[in-house]
Amino acid sequence: MLKTEFRRVRLAFTFLTTFPLPDVKKIKENDLAKGLRYAPLIGLFIGTIMLYVWALASFLQIRFVASLLVVLAYVLISGGLHLDGMADTCDGVFSNRSRERVLEIMRDSHIGTNGVIGLVFVILFYWVSIANLPFFFAQNAVIPLLLMPVAGRIGSVVASGMSRYARETEGLGKNFVEQLTIVDAAIGAASGLVIFLLVGGLKGLILFVLVILSTSIAILFFKRRLGGVTGDTLGAICEFNQVVFLFGSLILINIWK
Repeated sequence: MLKTEFRRVRLAFTFLTTFPLPDVKKIKENDLAKGLRYAPLIGLFIGTIMLYVWALASFLQIRFVASLLVVLAYVLISGGLHLDGMADTCDGVFSNRSRERVLEIMRDSHIGTNGVIGLVFVILFYWVSIANLPFFFAQNAVIPLLLMPVAGRIGSVVASGMSRYARETEGLGKNFVEQLTIVDAAIGAASGLVIFLLVGGLKGLILFVLVILSTSIAILFFKRRLGGVTGDTLGAICEFNQVVFLFGSLILINIWK
C-alpha cells in the first residue's frame, strides 16, 4: 500500500514539475491520476523553491527584479504546464462560440489573441503582486509565496474529483477526471488545509476558504459553459486560484498587521 502511494507521489512529481526522477516500475493505468491527490504537497515543494529564490534575490534590493526571478523560477519548475492550459482555455472560452467550437479551439496547439492576453495578464499580476511583498523570510512573504502553488493545485485536484469530463473523445485530462473521485478530492483538499494551517494559522484558514470558494466558482462556470472540465481547464483553474489567492493574500496582509 505504502509502496503504491509512494509510486504515485513520484509520478505526480514528475508530471507536475520539470525535475527528473528515476523511472518508476510497475506503473498501473490509474497511478498517475491517483497521484494528483498529492498535488498540494508538490505545490508546497514549488513554493519552497520560490521562497528561497525570493530570499536570495532580496540581496539585490530591487523588488521588480527579485519578483521577476521568482516568477521565472515558478515557470521553469512547473514547465508552464498550467499556464499553457490557461492560455488554451482563454482562446476557447472567450471566443464567444458554441460549446463544440470552444472545445475545438482549445485543442488547437496554436495560441490566439485571447490566450496571449490571458498569459500576459497572469504573469504581470504575479510579477507586480510578488514585488509588493517584504524581503527575505518575513511572514508576510512566506505565506503568499509558499502557499500560492498549493492553492493552485488544490483547485486542480478538487475540480478533477468533483467534475465530469467535457469531451467525448480522449484528452490529457480525461484520465484524471474519470479516475479521481470525491474521496480523492477530499484528500487533496484536506492535505491543502493542513499545509495552510501549519504555514499561516488563522490567516491560512481564511485564505483556504477563499481558495475553495474560487475553485467552486470555476467548477460551476465550466460546468455551465462546457458541461464539465478538460485538461486545459484544470490548468486554468490552477492559475485562476493562484491569482485569487495572491490578491486575497495582499488584502489580508494590509488589513491584518
